[in-house]
Amino acid sequence: MPKIGLDGKLYRNTGTYEAPVWVEIKNVKDLTGNYEMGEADVTTRGSGGTKETVPTLLEASFEFAMVWDTSDPNFEAIRTAFFARTPVEMAVMDGDITTPGSQGPRAAMAVTKFSRKEPLTEAMEVDVTIKPTRSAHPWSWVEVPGGAVAATGSIGLTGLPSDGNTITIGDGVHPAKTFEFDDDASVTPGNISVTIGVSATATMATLITAINTAVPLDVTATASTPPDANCTLENDTAGADGNVPIIKTGAAITVTGMGGGSG
Repeated sequence: MPKIGLDGKLYRNTGTYEAPVWVEIKNVKDLTGNYEMGEADVTTRGSGGTKETVPTLLEASFEFAMVWDTSDPNFEAIRTAFFARTPVEMAVMDGDITTPGSQGPRAAMAVTKFSRKEPLTEAMEVDVTIKPTRSAHPWSWVEVPGGAVAATGSIGLTGLPSDGNTITIGDGVHPAKTFEFDDDASVTPGNISVTIGVSATATMATLITAINTAVPLDVTATASTPPDANCTLENDTAGADGNVPIIKTGAAITVTGMGGGSG
């Protein structure tokens, strides 16, 4: 679907790289993204008299104008970055950064130009140029993933479960599976046996194996790191159908979910 320049969004990260907090910079007029490849001449005698070229390094820069507004935190952040020669992480997106399908470059940017204009009959403005700079996290082109999200949950053991305690897990498509903790080699017909180990951690490891080998059950259990008496669950298919509550019996068992699935 065609987009217009007004759809574009410029963001500044006020969080960390791993946990970004994207703040939209709304004080932006026309923005131009310049992308150009460097060139290397690879012409040889066998090139048939034609110069041959291969692309080398990508050169990128972004130019935009801002109204001079010292009360704008984003304006001040960019001005500070320019004079302090410090990078600021930004994302130049073609739409809202939370909308599936929106895309654009994300990079630590150096502010290389901050030129103020003072026309007699117009508002003061600054022309800004930003370019990718050295960072522990190199430039990347990002695309917001699709809106479908898999349901998730968790299981914890606060101690050893008792013989006969159960956990029932469903994936929203197949019949739910009931896992029964067992210390006497006897479980209710139809239930999946989970041998009670010498510790809650050992018992959790057995439960994780039982969940991941149960068929058909499109839910994956993942041990904590390092392994302990907890695990996380994720439906193998994204969507709201996976929002099936986990049912448990026994005081030593804690559960959350399944929930959060959408799309």
